[in-house]
Amino acid sequence: SPHSNLPAPFQSNSLSTNRVSSNIPKGGTDDGATWTYPSPQMFYNSLARKNKLGDTTEDDIESVVALHNNMNEKTWYKVL
Repeated sequence: SPHSNLPAPFQSNSLSTNRVSSNIPKGGTDDGATWTYPSPQMFYNSLARKNKLGDTTEDDIESVVALHNNMNEKTWYKVL
């Protein structure tokens, strides 16, 4: 939803809303479609919604998302 890219009410810094395409194929398609990773803002909102931010700060999110995406890519490369 578009709301998932809006800042959280308690958020003090803006986060990127840019999403990155993965190399991981979507199942059930024959058109070569791949998944799209969540933006840093979407990732932050997801953690906040699930009450899993812990001591994670807004400044941490870009690195967390980069690590998340990289780990997914490397894991799927081994699967494929």
